[in-house]
Amino acid sequence: MGQIKIGITGGIGSGKSVVSQILRTLGIPVYDCDAEAKRLTVTDPVIISQLKSLIGDDVYLNNDTSRMGHSPFSILH
Repeated sequence: MGQIKIGITGGIGSGKSVVSQILRTLGIPVYDCDAEAKRLTVTDPVIISQLKSLIGDDVYLNNDTSRMGHSPFSILH
């Protein structure tokens, strides 16, 4: 049988992280899209450049990227 892929979705506090941790404990590989997106926003030069262009240079002010979590319509200038 081939490899099976599943997606874990749900709202905030719905248990996605708990299910992911259970799968990891069982030895099942889990790809965490949130963690990968966060990693890329601080390591990928193209993404960093485009985010600065879209949101503003201060999006990375003092290594604080919390501004990206706000509504894009409220922070665009």
